[in-house]
Amino acid sequence: MRYLIIGISFMVILSFTKCKKTIEPNLKTGNYIYVNNTSDDILMEIYDRKLSELRGEIIVNSYVIPVGDSLAFQMKSEFAFPFYSEVKAAITGDSVIIKKDTKCIVNYYNETNGIDGNGVFKFKNYDNYSAGIETQIVFTLYYTFKEQDFDLATMCK
Repeated sequence: MRYLIIGISFMVILSFTKCKKTIEPNLKTGNYIYVNNTSDDILMEIYDRKLSELRGEIIVNSYVIPVGDSLAFQMKSEFAFPFYSEVKAAITGDSVIIKKDTKCIVNYYNETNGIDGNGVFKFKNYDNYSAGIETQIVFTLYYTFKEQDFDLATMCK
C-alpha cells in the first residue's frame, strides 16, 4: 500500500512538472464604425487583392450603408486592423471600394509601409483618432463618409 501511495504521488508530481504554460498573444478588439453622412446610400465592397491575383476578382463582402445610418465591424486579432482576419488561411480585406451613385473611392492597405494605407486603412483618417489608440486592448474608431469625400472620387468601372 505504501508503494502504491508513493507511486501515485510520484505520478502526480511528474504530471505537474510537465505542464507548460501557453502564452496567448495579446489579442486586441478594434471596433470600427462607418457612418454615412451623404445624401445617398453607400455601397462598401471589401476585396482581397492577394487572392484576386490568384483566382480573379475576390469580393470578401459587400455592405450597404443607408443615408444617415452606420455599419459596425468588430475585429479581434493581434493588431485588430480594419477588415483583417486573424486566421492565416482566411480571406482578409486589403482593399475597399466605396460606391455612391456612379462615383468610386478606392482604399488600399499598404503592407510595405507597415500597418498603414489610405482612406479607411489609415488610422489618422478616423474622426476620433488620437495617437496610440490602436495600441489599446479595446478601442473604437469612427469614420464618417461626407459629400466632400466623393468630390475627388473617380467614375466607377
